[in-house]
Amino acid sequence: MIRLVYQYFVFFFLYKKAYSAGVCQTLVIKSTTSLTNPCANVVDYPFFISASLTAYANYVKVDPQYLLEQKVQSKLNDAKIRSLSLPCQQAVKSITCANIYLKCTGPNIVDYKTYSVDSNYTFGIQVQRPCKSVCTDMLTSCTGIFLVNNTYPNCTSRFDYSFGAAPVSKMPLLYDKSNNMTTCFKPKSAAIAPPSEPYLFKTNGVCKGLYEEVYTSPGSVINSTYATLQEPFVIQRLIEKKLEKAWKTVPTWLSPSCMAATRQFFCANGYSMAQKKFVYEVLQENKVLPQIIGLAKLQNPSLYYDSVYVPSFANYSVCQNFVRECQGFIKQANAKSMVINSNCSVTRKLASGVVGRSFPQTPETIAFIRFKPIPTLTYNLRVTSTAYVFPSQNGEPSNSSETTVCPATFVIPDHPFDSAVSYAPP
Repeated sequence: MIRLVYQYFVFFFLYKKAYSAGVCQTLVIKSTTSLTNPCANVVDYPFFISASLTAYANYVKVDPQYLLEQKVQSKLNDAKIRSLSLPCQQAVKSITCANIYLKCTGPNIVDYKTYSVDSNYTFGIQVQRPCKSVCTDMLTSCTGIFLVNNTYPNCTSRFDYSFGAAPVSKMPLLYDKSNNMTTCFKPKSAAIAPPSEPYLFKTNGVCKGLYEEVYTSPGSVINSTYATLQEPFVIQRLIEKKLEKAWKTVPTWLSPSCMAATRQFFCANGYSMAQKKFVYEVLQENKVLPQIIGLAKLQNPSLYYDSVYVPSFANYSVCQNFVRECQGFIKQANAKSMVINSNCSVTRKLASGVVGRSFPQTPETIAFIRFKPIPTLTYNLRVTSTAYVFPSQNGEPSNSSETTVCPATFVIPDHPFDSAVSYAPP
């Protein structure tokens, strides 16, 4: 994808003078668009496709909208975005979508608007600019941990909206400072899933009785092409659907203890729980000197008291219990090509790129945060989470809700010496 973007900019630089006009399009909605394009639920307007972009798309034999979606993904499919507050995530999404999907001024591209560049000069451009509030919203919403790895946008920067065609000495402002919605635009707001959600299927789900809340995983956990930012409960429903399919393959005649262990094992492979970590806790856990922590608190108080949510995975004992209680089932399942990975030391690659254990025994490194309290000093902070265990009774996993159903071709005798013991029904 990096090569594709590089080729586009080279192509754009060479041919921008020749291709200055453009067309208006509306977003093509496919079955997976809402999952792969973070802007799909906010771009409800005609947007501008420059002729240079169309020419390059034809050159590499892809749809121009595909190039825009790739650009969105390169900006928003960073797992670190999920560590930001919800208002900040909303602001980052809004400014990204507004700058990539420029709103057309009308149904036809010739319907130009005239914008004031400065007090002495005006010229027409082909799109409505984003309102300046799109940018300033990000300044007010993104504080604390955002500043650790990011910088604020320049809300007074300028941009060549003529795409190289207008011989102007001064480019217009990137954002319309009037904030007048008749001449500028602001993408509509759309809900983003919070880091932790109530478990939706408490009465009839595969994991009923095991979770009250679950961690909202990035979309890439389900599919590498899915966007990091999703609407509420979208990822949870996809995980539950996969678990339902897997649970249907589990025999109903397993012992109650094996059934309970299997349910916990399956759910632990699908869901994680959310753990809240304050930045000052992260600093202390990384043994940052108290003087440096004090300096960080003085320079950026909002950072010191800010917090992040990280996934917490099921404890190693959950997997061990499954292996202990269900040896026969695991052996039989693998013999019938229903492969169950019962290796309790297996690892998984997290959305942050960190490789960790699926069933940790000790606090697990989930991500790293770059922390630079002063220009000459940089820390690479480890963010960890502790494993969770399921509800238990007398120290053993709860199986009170599990029932065993024997196959119809078997008979349960009342007594070991009952005549039915040696009887096999047809």
